[in-house]
Amino acid sequence: MDLSEKMDYRDSITRNYAVDLASQFEGEFNVKQVCSIFDYTYNNWKYVNDPNDSEYFAKASESIYNGLKGDCDDFAMVLAATIRAIGGDTQLTLAFNIISGHAYAEVMIPVTWGDINAVKYVIIKFYKAIGKRLKAS
Repeated sequence: MDLSEKMDYRDSITRNYAVDLASQFEGEFNVKQVCSIFDYTYNNWKYVNDPNDSEYFAKASESIYNGLKGDCDDFAMVLAATIRAIGGDTQLTLAFNIISGHAYAEVMIPVTWGDINAVKYVIIKFYKAIGKRLKAS
């Protein structure tokens, strides 16, 4: 199954969505931009099943245009495409068993971000800052 056409990261809808979210942390591609895209998409996603008799893979732009709605593969496609739209390297992973399946996006951590502990530190700090802002409001 070739899903590359569904990852329409060059589409203006996908690209504009990604740039809008990533621009909160301007500069070269960075982990805070990834967190910003993930956090907003996760917190605003509305899960809706595919039809019982088929698997439907929406283009990233389609899910964004529809107001961030779809199933797990649609969510994963939006994450992978939007992160790719701002310079990230991503892939979509599909896993199936006899009963069901699941999909998720993976992001390659560039060597320029430092070792994994440096990346973990930025992610932890990012989410602690969000937690403090939410408590204050």
